[in-house]
Amino acid sequence: NAKDETAGYPGQSGWPGNNNNPTVSLLQADGKYDLERAKNNGDSGDLFHADGVSVIGPSTSTEQGPFPNTDSYQHGSVVQTQVRIHSISKVGEMMSFFYSLSGDSAKSPTNEPTQHPKNVPTKGPTDNITVESTVLPITRSF
Repeated sequence: NAKDETAGYPGQSGWPGNNNNPTVSLLQADGKYDLERAKNNGDSGDLFHADGVSVIGPSTSTEQGPFPNTDSYQHGSVVQTQVRIHSISKVGEMMSFFYSLSGDSAKSPTNEPTQHPKNVPTKGPTDNITVESTVLPITRSF
């Protein structure tokens, strides 16, 4: 089905109501949606980092953006998630960022990388999630 192969993006005719929603989407910091538009296979503007775009959060308007953002969409409806990812570090072997929900206060990062999860959960699920510091490996640079 050709419709299933068409990735949607803000600015596309009829989006998000056209239901051209990719299963997985890589949010590109430059907001050009080149991957969805098959313009290239990625470029230096796609990465979030301290020397470029170092924050992504919910839109101020689901119709007007800014784009990209952390809003969620499904079946033609856009929902503001209130997720904010900010203080993304400089590019390096290890990177960090803050994750917060609307109303959460940012906490200082830890001095050491976050420990690997334990085999058995130590707590049950919670409605209030806060990540103090997360470390991501860089596998590709431009």
